[in-house]
Amino acid sequence: MITILYISHEIDRAPMFWYFMSKLKPEYKKQIKQVCCIYTCHINVVPKDLDIEVIQIQGGGYSNKINDFINMVKRNEIETEHFIKINDNCMLPNHALEGMIDHIHKLDEPDAWILSPIISNGLPTFDEFATDFLNEIDREIIYKLLMQYSVPSQPQLVRWGVFSSIQSLNKYTTLTNKWCPQDFYEGVNKLPHRFKDIHPIRYHYDTQVKLQDVLLQPHYVKKWIQQHEYSLKEFIRPYLCNGIYASKTSTFIHYADKLFTINNGN
Repeated sequence: MITILYISHEIDRAPMFWYFMSKLKPEYKKQIKQVCCIYTCHINVVPKDLDIEVIQIQGGGYSNKINDFINMVKRNEIETEHFIKINDNCMLPNHALEGMIDHIHKLDEPDAWILSPIISNGLPTFDEFATDFLNEIDREIIYKLLMQYSVPSQPQLVRWGVFSSIQSLNKYTTLTNKWCPQDFYEGVNKLPHRFKDIHPIRYHYDTQVKLQDVLLQPHYVKKWIQQHEYSLKEFIRPYLCNGIYASKTSTFIHYADKLFTINNGN
């Protein structure tokens, strides 16, 4: 059985989530045991044909919600072999969720940690999305904007002692004439510290706005909403920053505990 961890920040986004949940085929609805979220009022909008339990978790910051879910699992208040985390600012069509459920057994393999759909602003899935989803003209427009990004001298980066090394990533953006994601990720992987969640799509406002405008074109909306055949691609990247992913619960907690130990609980 699967638990959905719905990370909600704005209460008015919930109807879209429950709409796509209600569109799941019956055989997939049966595999979802419960949904964890922070707002009890979500219980009032659960479609009647969804026989699932809604469990309330703590609010607060993003890590607080993840930690509360982990602690509830450790206290046996939630029992689930796998979970799927969905942020409320991500729209996941029902057929894409079904595709994740179809492949979730792959997470039982020893070297597998995360299963994720390819989403437009996730890391490392953005570059896969640009290749698979955008046409050549729009893709080149976005790539040119990515190459305008220069690592800023933010005070916290200087304070943490990571600014000078992160600045080396400019050779893959402002100091090149071609965006090459493989080279960029290899550069990130060589950084001599644990702060690796760097990518222009996360921090470059102009790229984010342009990508949003591109994706709101009717032909892209139609392409996004229609059902596709889903396959699995395996790859290794230095970090994950995706609004949607699935994991085997025990594996996720194992790595989360190591992370919080290294960071002294922060």
